[in-house]
Amino acid sequence: MRSIIREIEFKKKEMKYIERELKQLVNLLDYQLETMPGIELVTASALIAEIEDVRRFPNANKLARFAGIAPVYFGSGGKGKTHKSK
Repeated sequence: MRSIIREIEFKKKEMKYIERELKQLVNLLDYQLETMPGIELVTASALIAEIEDVRRFPNANKLARFAGIAPVYFGSGGKGKTHKSK
């Protein structure tokens, strides 16, 4: 039982270290993603990893479309609905 407790304590320390390192890396890029509602360190890190360089998108709409959150109209003949792009 003691070895399990020691391992849990070690893992907690390891996670804190990783979070500090990740925070420093995210801050270096200065994207300020964490200022957006619902975006915390892990989500911001995942977005940065997926997006790579945000400057490759000419505008916010292109980025939203890439992320799958931009509304897209699907329809024909004057009938249709708006859905997320992904």
